[in-house]
This record gives sequence, C-alpha cells and structure tokens, in this order.
Amino acid sequence: MKLFGAKKEIKKTDKAGRSSREAFEALNHLKEDMQQKPIGEISEKFFNIVKRFFSDYFGIKYEFTHDEFIRDIKRKRSLEDDVKEQIISFSQYLSDMKYKYSELTNEQIKKAVQDFSKLVLFLSDKKKHEALHEQTRRLTEYIEFALKKGKTKAEIQEALLNAGWPHSVVRRELEKLQ
Repeated sequence: MKLFGAKKEIKKTDKAGRSSREAFEALNHLKEDMQQKPIGEISEKFFNIVKRFFSDYFGIKYEFTHDEFIRDIKRKRSLEDDVKEQIISFSQYLSDMKYKYSELTNEQIKKAVQDFSKLVLFLSDKKKHEALHEQTRRLTEYIEFALKKGKTKAEIQEALLNAGWPHSVVRRELEKLQ
C-alpha cells in the first residue's frame, strides 16, 4: 500500500528547515563580522540574508523589489492574515531602514537581526506544524479509504509500519477510528 504524497510533504518541510538553518548560520557569521567590518557592508549582507530567506521560504524564483514582495505576500491564500501582517510589517521596517535612514547604526542592525531571527523561528515552527498537520490529515484519509476498501486494521497497520510511519502515530490514528 502506498501512502500518497507523504514523501513530497516531507521534502517541503526539509526545505523550510534548510532555509531556516541557512539563515541562522548566515546571521551567526554576520554577528561575528559586526566587530570588524563597516556598518554599510554589514547592513547589505543582512538585507541579502533576509531576501535569500524569503526567496527560499516562499519559493520566489525572480529578483523581487519590496513592493513586489508585499504584493505577493498579500496574495498568498495559504498564509493567515496575522502571519501576512507580521511579514509585511517586518518588510516595511527593513525598507524604511534601507531607504529612509542615511546612516544605520550598529544598534539598528542588531535590533533588525534579532527581529528577523524571531520571525525566522516563528515561520519555521509554523511550517513544521502545518506540514505535520497535513501529514496526519492524509494518514487519516488513507486509513479511512483502506477501511472502506475492506482492509483490516492489522493489514493497514502493517502497511503503514512498512512504509516507515512511527508505531505510536499509527496506533494513535487507528485508535481514533474505533
């Protein structure tokens, strides 16, 4: 028995996690550089880290402007309004930093790095939760489908365990349907 789409969903989760890890690694290098390099160079590196993270996280394949990014985020139906607002607010904050201030200070960059770190952590946790919820939903649908086709719970359990599902998850999902 094949579990439809389970591997694809795991790959999406891995990609979100990878872009988060890469962002945190880049921020750690940036923090080290803050001691030796000029603030202009640090701020450009920071803006590039943010842009790269958002490109990877949202699968944006083109070089986008601030306005294009905001427009795309507003159009995303998969994002809740409060999440959109957080992303848009942060993006506007960075745009103001980049274009309204003639000179940035170390404190402004440190605060932006800290805010970005919180946003990355929030988005990666949210993505993991959504992927886990989707996998569980698909697992439940699969079990219900298999039962309707006349498979026994033992046969379903064996197929799920052979497919690599954790025993505790399989047991819990099968118990829900009793």
